[in-house]
Amino acid sequence: MACAEEELHYNDTGTLFLITINDCVGGVSTPMDLATASSMSIVLKSPSGISSTKTATLNSDGTDGKIEYTTVDGDLNEVGTWRMQAIVNFPTTSFRSNIKTFRVYENL
Repeated sequence: MACAEEELHYNDTGTLFLITINDCVGGVSTPMDLATASSMSIVLKSPSGISSTKTATLNSDGTDGKIEYTTVDGDLNEVGTWRMQAIVNFPTTSFRSNIKTFRVYENL
């Protein structure tokens, strides 16, 4: 039996958000090298429109373009469709990922 995509539930903690930052190089979407980034964050926007910015970390050495954030108590505090976007800052430039959506389900 195959695993279904995991559901997120109200006030889940320990959920890993993993985002890949890509750049268009020669017409091809390529993971951005983040090894020299000065800061990384993930903005979570709740269904009611409240945004919170979370400090992210590299998932590896940064050459794969992946950053991550693990939820803590109070992060997923609304049921509904959320939005998230990564922001990566370098000394002279700043990049943002595509906006992703995810759903937070209620508990029994």
